[in-house]
Amino acid sequence: MDRKLRVNVLGVWLGVFLWVGQVVAESEPQKIALLVPLTGALADWGVGMEKGARMALEESNSPVKLLVEDSQFDPKAALLALERLRTTNRLDALIVFGSSVSQQSQLLRTACSHFKKP
Repeated sequence: MDRKLRVNVLGVWLGVFLWVGQVVAESEPQKIALLVPLTGALADWGVGMEKGARMALEESNSPVKLLVEDSQFDPKAALLALERLRTTNRLDALIVFGSSVSQQSQLLRTACSHFKKP
């Protein structure tokens, strides 16, 4: 893994740890949606992120439920996955694999701007 990517991945997990620390005191379990490529050319990255997220949550003993969907690293597939998650769950956070300027991230950002929750 190259240095820049390693720094980005570490930044994501630092954010997850900080967020999880704030949630531990709340009584109702929080739901984090994780949209990662579980199939396709980038599946190794997505599977690794899912494993890392599950390990982080287990170590924190927090009442957080992780909901994972396959984004296939495709904007349309990611949007459909987000809609599946939103229609069946009340989401408290969303973690997406990819650059913040990618087409997938921009599409999901627009979709999330319509949510009632910040």
